[in-house]
Amino acid sequence: MQRNFYLLKSIAVHLTRYLIDIYNWVFAEKYVANGTQLEKQLAYCSKHIPFYRSRGLDLDNYPIINKAECNQNRSAMRNHFGLERKCYTSGTTGSPAEFLRDARSIAAEQYFLNGYYQRKSYYWIKLRGGKLFDVANDSTIVFREIPLIREMHVCSHRLNDATLAPFVDRAMNISNKCLYSAPSVAASLAEFCQRKSRPLRFEQIALSSETLYPHQLELIEGVFQCPVKDLYGQVERVAALTRCPVGNYHPIPTYSHIEYINRGDNLYEIVGTVFHNKAMPLVRYATEDLVEISDKRCSCGSDLPTISKIHGRKSDWITLNGNSFSASLFSVVVSKTEGLVESQFVIHGESSLTLHLVVNENYDESQELKLRNALSVLVPDELVSLKYVEEIKRTRT
Repeated sequence: MQRNFYLLKSIAVHLTRYLIDIYNWVFAEKYVANGTQLEKQLAYCSKHIPFYRSRGLDLDNYPIINKAECNQNRSAMRNHFGLERKCYTSGTTGSPAEFLRDARSIAAEQYFLNGYYQRKSYYWIKLRGGKLFDVANDSTIVFREIPLIREMHVCSHRLNDATLAPFVDRAMNISNKCLYSAPSVAASLAEFCQRKSRPLRFEQIALSSETLYPHQLELIEGVFQCPVKDLYGQVERVAALTRCPVGNYHPIPTYSHIEYINRGDNLYEIVGTVFHNKAMPLVRYATEDLVEISDKRCSCGSDLPTISKIHGRKSDWITLNGNSFSASLFSVVVSKTEGLVESQFVIHGESSLTLHLVVNENYDESQELKLRNALSVLVPDELVSLKYVEEIKRTRT
């Protein structure tokens, strides 16, 4: 019964994608750069959205807004007619927000993802979340195959050495496959394959939803021996950057309009205006995401702005004892610890943090000492504590 329900649900999702593909084919001209997308969106907002009423076609007439202001003015920022879908930010800063998307926004997302990842070219192994596993109470079920649509769904919430082994065995026998995952989960799979000497290979790795750190990229590329594509975006859908073969990132110009606000030290905050959402069209939305921009033309040949590094959200910067650090610094330190499978920082205001650790048999007292010594270079020992856990809690994405 549960298996049949899962199969029917998966087929329904596939049929929906097929209908969206038809829609995107019929209206493909709206994804072609013609220099009018921003003007059309501003004209719509000025006429139909109370929050932007009568602001006209000059972008400078629109204030830069943030998540808090969207929460406060949600009713005035939305179109109250038509179908819409609710989506939520994670609220890592303590203030989650609700945003609305219409069918056109969902269709556009599929169009750009399919184009960048070349999704139809591969057997798609989706290692993300567990929504489609809610009907199954058996926690040992970690993957399901849907041959009809050439997909395998893998529940990231149930991954451990015992459940990974049968999944890897099956995946090794699938040809022309692409792994679709968040960077941290893909890195965990790579660590398992490396530690257990399992020669799992993919034709491509497709990443999204988290900042991709250098040590994760090195591990993923080294183990799976294939190109890694990474797409930067947000729940709000105001900006999209794709990783090129050289390793830099470039914006998708017909996805949205992006402004880069200088925050000093070659750090720029991404401020975006959506092109493909009428339900809650955000204009000049401050993402709090910080990037570095190169003044040199990318060797991949792109004429678009070159993003040399994505630092992630301002909230990804950890402030302890009056000093601020990028979370990537801590991540690099932790990555050099042998026997460490996964980690997660839990911040307690500005006074201290706890590092949650999932370890394997290669982790011992010498590795703990090495880790503590490395962390002490960044912050005083008394501000950091270690906690060993069976698994890392993740949001259900």
